[in-house]
Amino acid sequence: MIQEFCKECNNILYPKEDKEEKTLLLTCKSCEYIEESQNNIIFSADYSFRSKISHNINPKDLVNDPSLLRTVSLCNICGCKEAVVYFGDEFDDDFVFVVYLICVKCFSMTFVNKELENRNK
Repeated sequence: MIQEFCKECNNILYPKEDKEEKTLLLTCKSCEYIEESQNNIIFSADYSFRSKISHNINPKDLVNDPSLLRTVSLCNICGCKEAVVYFGDEFDDDFVFVVYLICVKCFSMTFVNKELENRNK
């Protein structure tokens, strides 16, 4: 449901059922303003497997996360031998997780899945 606001006092309008007319109303709790809702959907969730969730990944936060797996891996940029393993949110076309290694020194992110790296170029 798109958040709607009162036309009189600009407060949030809350959904309320009109049991006699069987319609959805939007009411203001401050000034008692009432209007009929144009859309009867209050909440909608997408549970499909392929739904995308967009996250902004900050490598510095992930490196400092003690719950993530650490491994020995040579960084191509700075030569550090320690990295954090991060399983990305996205999938490729074959539903394979995207896995990153994040250097603990220079915070560079590299693919573990080499075939994915070649496909994305």
